[in-house]
Amino acid sequence: MKETLHIYTRVSTSAQEDGGTSLDTQRDDGIKYAVANNYKHKVWNEGAASSHDEYTNRAVIVGLLDAVERGDVKHIYVYNVDRLSRNSLSSAHIADKLERNQVTLHTTSGRKLLSDHTDKFTMDILRSVAVYDNAIRQARFRRGKLARIRQGKWRGGETPYGYNLKDGLLVVNEEQAKWVKKIYELYSQRKSSDQISHYLLSQGVLTKRGNAIWSTGSVESVLNNTHYKGYGLTQTRSLVKL
Repeated sequence: MKETLHIYTRVSTSAQEDGGTSLDTQRDDGIKYAVANNYKHKVWNEGAASSHDEYTNRAVIVGLLDAVERGDVKHIYVYNVDRLSRNSLSSAHIADKLERNQVTLHTTSGRKLLSDHTDKFTMDILRSVAVYDNAIRQARFRRGKLARIRQGKWRGGETPYGYNLKDGLLVVNEEQAKWVKKIYELYSQRKSSDQISHYLLSQGVLTKRGNAIWSTGSVESVLNNTHYKGYGLTQTRSLVKL
């Protein structure tokens, strides 16, 4: 009977495609690996989830490790060891579970049985490199973000609803801006977030990402965003008045 290769896939953000690490690429490479090595396969897709926090915040890997503890999983494939975690404490916990249950970890560079001392030493080095690399990238990101803020530019990431980005600066999107003002107007009339979201749906207003449905969370993110009141803006105008 063929053994099953459990393919775990994850990206840090929904838009991540860099370095060939998209979800589709990870899945397809895992399936090719399974076929080439005569395994059945099962895909465990985490989707977009941060690796910086504790692994217990990721439901799919928690389920996979539970199956490991039950003895149902003996072979796991990941595109790269940093798909499991870039958090040093989480990496240690995951490695301990795989080692205790004699799980073989497969990657694009080969297979490692963590109960084998040599393989475990190699994986420890790879995990340490992944954690270090993550720390360096995070520090670089923070420095870049601070530099943009000091220059009066947008800090990075998705711009708030009601603004576009031009030459690194926030500029008002007039069409969206009128709906920001309407949201605040409705809120001042003691309308709930749910009522406001239904109103926006009835008016055919699209979210920042072009969705027709406004969740209550989307409405509340507008109401809680201080940029609309002028805080954090140095070279563009606020959209509402207190």
